[in-house]
Amino acid sequence: MKILLKISAITVLMFMTAFIYGQIGGFPLKQTLSAQENAAGYAEQIFKEKGLTLKDGYVFKQGMPAGRLVFTSPAADDISGYGGPIPMVIGIDTQNVIIDILPLENTETPHFFEQVISSGFLKNWIGKNISDAYVHDVDAVSGATMSSSAIKDSIHLVLGNMLQQEASPSSAGKALEGCCLLLLFLAALGCYFYPQKLKQLRFPVLLSAVFIMGFWQGNMLSVTKIASWLINGIPETWQWILFIVFATSIFLPIFTRKNFYCFYLCPFGALQEAAGKCCRQKLRFRKVLAGLEYFRLAVLIMCAGLFFAGSWGNIASLEPFSAFKPEYAPVSAIVIFIASLFFALFIPRPWCRFFCPCGAFLDLFKSQTDQKKLFRF
Repeated sequence: MKILLKISAITVLMFMTAFIYGQIGGFPLKQTLSAQENAAGYAEQIFKEKGLTLKDGYVFKQGMPAGRLVFTSPAADDISGYGGPIPMVIGIDTQNVIIDILPLENTETPHFFEQVISSGFLKNWIGKNISDAYVHDVDAVSGATMSSSAIKDSIHLVLGNMLQQEASPSSAGKALEGCCLLLLFLAALGCYFYPQKLKQLRFPVLLSAVFIMGFWQGNMLSVTKIASWLINGIPETWQWILFIVFATSIFLPIFTRKNFYCFYLCPFGALQEAAGKCCRQKLRFRKVLAGLEYFRLAVLIMCAGLFFAGSWGNIASLEPFSAFKPEYAPVSAIVIFIASLFFALFIPRPWCRFFCPCGAFLDLFKSQTDQKKLFRF
């Protein structure tokens, strides 16, 4: 019965997502014109002319070539800001000079997106030949680093494709990242199912997660990530492996009553555990600490409120995980990251125990939760 209730809750969540955001898993509820189908309208905006015709991306005026339109989607769909990819259309004249860049409909957090656009960030490439624009180094917008970096990398990618140069990480590099994540996942599963035989392997696996999932890839489970998948779907990349980790983290505890991800794979949990080993003296306020263990449910409810209010991108400010890549992280995430590691010296895994909304969400799927056993190492 409890499993049916949880499945029903997930179904309701999906329907509410579709109602609020107009799409679920990247699939819109109503049929709209694709960017390519609306290309004539974009051509008129960019070239400031009426009566233009298009063929295979090239723009003609009264039968004469006027330039071309280049769309960043689908080539750059794997490049995401806080809320997903930021598609654009680039207008290029017959001399290969960029006339204008128009951002298209996207799911990026409005605050960050508007900050990038109002700063005139896109003007950095306008008026430049595509060869010069490709090598032009543009600084990210302070306070919206991840959004502006996604725009810059998307433009860089499509211009590189036009010049037949490599503008994104090689497929071999992505394959290496995916293989490392997969091996790490399998090692964590081994520790999970054979905790006594592989007891000595658990901590090295966690430290590997810190470097592979954390500092190298910046790719880990979070409420922000789950919300992005729910709305935009899963990019056709090695993120599918992380989604398998997520699915495993939900279904294994239903049958085994043991948490998988938080204690065998989470890089930030591992970093706190490593910090705790540096100081043997721990705080002994058991009653106070025990009461705080339910506070993370309040944080989860707060995240749910942001999600259903249509501001899910702001959830990233409530989680420390993006601080593994500090150049992309909000200031609040960095502060939470540092504070959690400091208190981890005196309290075992303080973020995990008292605040983590992702851990609270995963624990909802356990058939039984014993808080004392949950945080005993």
